[in-house]
Amino acid sequence: MNSWKYIGLLSSLLAIGMYFIFLFANPYSSVPANHTTIERMGLFLLAPACAALLGTLRKSHVLLLIAFFWAFPLSLYLVNFPSIFMLFFVSCMGYLIAGIRLRNRHGALKRNDEESDHVDEIIK
Repeated sequence: MNSWKYIGLLSSLLAIGMYFIFLFANPYSSVPANHTTIERMGLFLLAPACAALLGTLRKSHVLLLIAFFWAFPLSLYLVNFPSIFMLFFVSCMGYLIAGIRLRNRHGALKRNDEESDHVDEIIK
């Protein structure tokens, strides 16, 4: 397994875990999360984490980059508060790093295939 896959899996699993902690076991709030908060957090943090997990498993750098841009605004907002929820930003950066590394890996493989085809033509 490549490093991009570890980064993608860990980042998405971290975000999913932090989502449930934020809503159902928040150490900074004694008030339970309301329905609107659950929906918005699910839309802007849980859904991108699931997309990143799917992108990692399917080896799709496009899904990882979509997950990054999708989760980035709320992750950037949460990084401003001194709490464990700054880890949402860390997971968001993990999506970006995994997506870029996966894209570069596919580009390198494509170039190597083209180079080997060129060498095969020269040999013939």
